[in-house]
Amino acid sequence: MFPSLSVQTSVGLRLDGTIPGREPRRYSTSWAWLPVIALLLLASPAAAQTVTGTVTEAESLRPLASAVVSLVDESGEVRARTLTDNEGHYRLQAPTPGRYLIRAERLGWRTDGVAPIDLETGATIRRDLVARVEAVSLRGIVVETGDPVCRMDPDEGAAMVQLWEAARRILQAEALGRELGTHRYSLRNWTRELARDGRRVLDEESRLRTGYMSEPYQSAPIEELMERGWIQGERPEDGWTYYAPDAAALLSDTFMEGHCFQVVQRDDAPGLVGLAFEPARTNGPPGIRGALWLEVDTARLRLLTFQYTRPPPGVEISGPLPAHALGGQVEFAELPDGSWVVSRWHIRTPMLGVERQQVGAVVRERAVLDRINEVGGEVETVRLRGGEILALAGTGSVEGVALDSRGTHPVADGSIHLTGTSHRTRTAPDGRFHLAGVPEGTYNLVLERHGALPLLGRSDPLEVDVRAGEIAAVRVSLPSSEELVARVCEPEGGPWGPGLIAGTILGRSGEAVHVGVSVELHQVHTRVDGLWDLSALGMEWEGTATVPDEEGEFFLCAEPARGWEDAQRNWRLVVRGEAGEPIYSEWIHPSEGEVFVHNVLLR
Repeated sequence: MFPSLSVQTSVGLRLDGTIPGREPRRYSTSWAWLPVIALLLLASPAAAQTVTGTVTEAESLRPLASAVVSLVDESGEVRARTLTDNEGHYRLQAPTPGRYLIRAERLGWRTDGVAPIDLETGATIRRDLVARVEAVSLRGIVVETGDPVCRMDPDEGAAMVQLWEAARRILQAEALGRELGTHRYSLRNWTRELARDGRRVLDEESRLRTGYMSEPYQSAPIEELMERGWIQGERPEDGWTYYAPDAAALLSDTFMEGHCFQVVQRDDAPGLVGLAFEPARTNGPPGIRGALWLEVDTARLRLLTFQYTRPPPGVEISGPLPAHALGGQVEFAELPDGSWVVSRWHIRTPMLGVERQQVGAVVRERAVLDRINEVGGEVETVRLRGGEILALAGTGSVEGVALDSRGTHPVADGSIHLTGTSHRTRTAPDGRFHLAGVPEGTYNLVLERHGALPLLGRSDPLEVDVRAGEIAAVRVSLPSSEELVARVCEPEGGPWGPGLIAGTILGRSGEAVHVGVSVELHQVHTRVDGLWDLSALGMEWEGTATVPDEEGEFFLCAEPARGWEDAQRNWRLVVRGEAGEPIYSEWIHPSEGEVFVHNVLLR
């Protein structure tokens, strides 16, 4: 048995650096320790060993901004790291005296070798570095067709090492920029429900905030993830937490030792080459497989894609889940000052339903994919260190024209919206409309005409694909009478088609009435001397009955038994009260294939 029709999930994807379901740490303060702490804080700057300097371009002597400068000890361990500012300046503090190397890195640049420096206690040394242009290209890398390599040996896997080194530089620069708070961002976070195909947006909630990005999404310590899995949770009814790999996880030795690697390509993106990874262990808790995707011509890191290797613990799903339902993607962008940011990200998790199958007397239940939950975020704008504001959001726009049911006249002042989202606008007098700032995705666009019954004044959902930097041009129209009749009445293909009666039940004050009333459509067949016998109403008749919905609206199908020529004069609309007594009655004149609108005012 499954606890519910949907599976509750939580995702380690928070801007504030907290993990869903975990309480923030609380600390107690002992006032007796404060003097000691204060003395330590005051003493540390005086005892620190400091290296300062400037990184400049060799040919132009211009400062090189956003270069990663590292202080490396004699064992090869990085003891301090920072980014150069817009003037190329850097400042590093060594934790202890000793001999160190200074290394500066930025994609497309290399620094000349610098002799080791000896830092004495409390000393400050200046070392300026010169960077030269280094052409970086991944052309010529051969895609490997064999098994993934579980140990990245420079001699055996030179292509993999080349890919990893390019990706490593960018991952370090991005993580360091966030740690130092070099930029201020405007970020939009969203939670979406997607259709099973992973394309159409069914529902969306989003919020916008401004600040410094500490973590675009939160990952647990890599040691915990490798031991307990990237999907964690105890019981299905309590839900699960899904973790994504952040820069710290990807750069760790634990991740490298626990995964196998391979050079791959994408059929849909020939300009990219990927460093694919998968768990070295085939058993154990849910892991992740994926790839870091870099541009062939420039070695710039563009994407991280990943999928979870199996569903959450304790969940049995009929058939394999599609890759787009259980994984995520992270996009990277290079800023004009040479720094890197995570510009867009999402994690997708399955929302499961219960499918029941009866085989004889046995009823079987199985979990099936119902919808997809997506939690993500996007950097809309970023303020560079020089004060310039740069727009990064990969948004597009939708524009078009709204027409009536015949497709000949514009619908003025109609409502246009993307269902499940806050993107909405109204049509101009000529029926034209424009929706700007729409995130990438596939949406259902709907036109509604004010004051009309929803069935008559609402278009069928129109699927619209929105792509970054592009305009999606559409033409949307209200449904025709033929479409409405076919939709509601479901004609059986007889010698003549039905007509549709639509209306609203209104009370004396004009409010909608939907409780305690029913609506009937009578086709009277009794004649006296060739005339319709009005007294036969309710004695011999064929027709349909319904109850109005919460808005007081009703729909009835007129399907004559003897053809429309004889049916033109013998249709009667009857409204009955709670006790079944007629409280309203009127002759009406529907037509074949047409929509007859008739509102009822109860007095």
